[in-house]
Amino acid sequence: MRPPLTKVADRHGATVSRIALAWLLAASPTTLAIPGTGSLTHLKENVAAGSIPLTDEAWPTSADLGGRLSQR
Repeated sequence: MRPPLTKVADRHGATVSRIALAWLLAASPTTLAIPGTGSLTHLKENVAAGSIPLTDEAWPTSADLGGRLSQR
């Protein structure tokens, strides 16, 4: 069985890290994510995370994660 966030990442052609960053950016207008960047490639990926369109349907349910998912 594939991890739920891997499935979301695959649907968007992104890495799990980019999906996690996209979620943080979308979670709250008052949240400021400051990801570490070790290269220009990573910087570009981090910036691109802000343009990933995430819908509620894209996210795994609490049941998918064994009940360990908090509400967004």
